[in-house]
Amino acid sequence: MTAGLRQPRRLGLLLLALLVGCTDSVTALRVVVARKTAQIDELVVYGWVDGALRVAGRRFTLPSDDLQGDLVLLFPDSDAGKPASLTIEGHTLGALAAWVSVDATLRRGETVEVTARLGWDPDGGVDTGPDASCLGSRCQGDDLVGCADAGLVTTSCPLGCVEQPVARCRRLVPSNGVAFTLTSPEDLVLPAGAAVFINTSTGKISGTIAAPAMFQVPQAGAPTITVFVFRSINIGPTAIVKATGANALALLSEGPIVLDGLLDGSASGIAGGPGGGRGADLQAGATGPGAGLDGKYDSGGGFAGGGGGGSHAAAGGAGGAGGTVSGGVAKPFSLVETLEPLLGGSGGGRGGRGGTAINAGRGGGGGGAVQIVSGTSISIGGGINVGGEGGKVNNNILCGGGGAGSGGSILLEAPAVSLHTATLAANGGGGAGGSATGGAVAGASGDLSAGVAKGGAGTPATGGDGGAGGAKKGPKGKNGIGALEAGGGGGGGLGAVRINTRTGSAEPSGAVISAQVSWGKVKTK
Repeated sequence: MTAGLRQPRRLGLLLLALLVGCTDSVTALRVVVARKTAQIDELVVYGWVDGALRVAGRRFTLPSDDLQGDLVLLFPDSDAGKPASLTIEGHTLGALAAWVSVDATLRRGETVEVTARLGWDPDGGVDTGPDASCLGSRCQGDDLVGCADAGLVTTSCPLGCVEQPVARCRRLVPSNGVAFTLTSPEDLVLPAGAAVFINTSTGKISGTIAAPAMFQVPQAGAPTITVFVFRSINIGPTAIVKATGANALALLSEGPIVLDGLLDGSASGIAGGPGGGRGADLQAGATGPGAGLDGKYDSGGGFAGGGGGGSHAAAGGAGGAGGTVSGGVAKPFSLVETLEPLLGGSGGGRGGRGGTAINAGRGGGGGGAVQIVSGTSISIGGGINVGGEGGKVNNNILCGGGGAGSGGSILLEAPAVSLHTATLAANGGGGAGGSATGGAVAGASGDLSAGVAKGGAGTPATGGDGGAGGAKKGPKGKNGIGALEAGGGGGGGLGAVRINTRTGSAEPSGAVISAQVSWGKVKTK
């Protein structure tokens, strides 16, 4: 392709080649370049054919008197039928003063003519035709430069700018199919001390906020994700968002997300957090890919084993033996580091129960699965808790301690993530103590800290203690202790945190992360 600036009217001849090589083809694009002021003393030209950059910043010096001329681009016949676009900058003393984009479709053997007018105000009353305003945008480093009625507008692109097929900001592509397919005019703003309750099963939010856009994303072999879409999210200090339900939770925002309060996706009783597995009772076993198994029992001999702890990013602990019967084992499970699919924690197994008991030492539920996505930035000064529930006891009869639920998953995705004073916790719960003649204690639940959830004490002398839950310093759940009659439940394993940013790293200064943590780069388009 060759090009020149030549004089059909008043501009002096400036015939210059833009690319090496020439062609005899008459397939051409003629751009009538008109400048409103002689103060524009230089043109800088960028050109694309079918999205491919052909001309990159070639410069033409202009005389100070003539205000109009032709820019002629020649193309090979093979480009016929393809879209061509040209961005022309007008510079004054080396500074950008005006610019315009023009578009055309090339035709074989013909010269297509368009007009580019530099320096006109589209609302100034001058009838300059469809090319009077900027008809497109261009990238300037990481910025997107466009034109509005008031002049040039520069937009900072958090993920950088891309020229093809048209100039635009790169967009974030969230994991697990949580796509930016819906927009919302609503902001989630919670002042200090406020509370909101989210049910991922029903898609309902209780509290004094407007109903957001919502959709659901099924996952193969994993819980469905319920996605709530806001324009921006700002959760103030001491404010609480509590999430429950069978589905995993995703909060999606094009704008910034600020979390200075608490997002609580922890388990409650045998119920898992959002998308987490349930703990076992006499009606049903524990659920989740790493669910703990039930303790054995021998009603004739008066022995009961503890339930196994749930596994997630790390293994849960096995239940302690009771006399001659074994405790439930912790089911092995290998979690995908990228959190694709998005999985909650697994529930703990129940303790073996003797005699004609109608209850048992129930297992704790697994921590929830939470995905937070912003197209702009995420800043966390508060906390996110997806801890597993501690195992339960049955002090009315001989019974092994319940196994604890594991910690869940937290996935953060944004161009930039700041964790200045954040606490992200996916701790496993502690197993319950074995009950032989009463007096056993339930295990502690995984809380918002890096501390270990303690296992509960068993009946003195005859009941074993529950194992501690997995935490930052020790990711595996501890085994329950064996005893003469009733073993303690196993502790739940540690959960996971994944942080995806533009650079592949976050800013964890001052943050406490009690989880198996990994960093990666966001996907873009």
